[in-house]
Amino acid sequence: MKGEFPRAEEYLKKNLEEQPGNLQAMADLGDLFLSAKDWERAEGAYLDIQRKAPQSALGYMRMGEYYAARKIWDRAAEEYEQAVNRDPGQDVLFTSLVRIYAGQRKFAPGIAACEARVRRNPKDAFAYHLMGQLYADQGDPRKAEGAFMKAMDADPDNLANYQSLARLYASGKDYPGAMQVYEKALAK
Repeated sequence: MKGEFPRAEEYLKKNLEEQPGNLQAMADLGDLFLSAKDWERAEGAYLDIQRKAPQSALGYMRMGEYYAARKIWDRAAEEYEQAVNRDPGQDVLFTSLVRIYAGQRKFAPGIAACEARVRRNPKDAFAYHLMGQLYADQGDPRKAEGAFMKAMDADPDNLANYQSLARLYASGKDYPGAMQVYEKALAK
């Protein structure tokens, strides 16, 4: 945080000498290089994690962050897809993948990823919620509404689902509908 990159690198390398298989320490070193915009060494550190632990999502997630930092969105999405494949239940990874798609205005792959997750677990409120956000961003309020309602059915105690549906109604100037959803949320 102080910008003392050489000193931080020295510390992290010493840590890795003591614990050569410590994936988190390897990721921290890559993150240091990424912060310093030392692209080549950051990429090398993340590739090293992928080589040493190919079944771990960590190296792919960090490589996704690397490509996102460089605004190489297709490669970032590929890396996050690999991370999600290795740890499909990790919501943070899944959210990052969907956000990369949405940021590129590539809604179809994001929606397809949500649908695949819902096929595996039809009560996955999180996936329905993300799908609703994608449909809303895409400009399809009818499908967004359906996805948010499925999220509410799957997890009726999660207020974020109500808030998203109410905001969708309000953005379409359906103020009575928005108020009704907010009232349901307040009742919860």
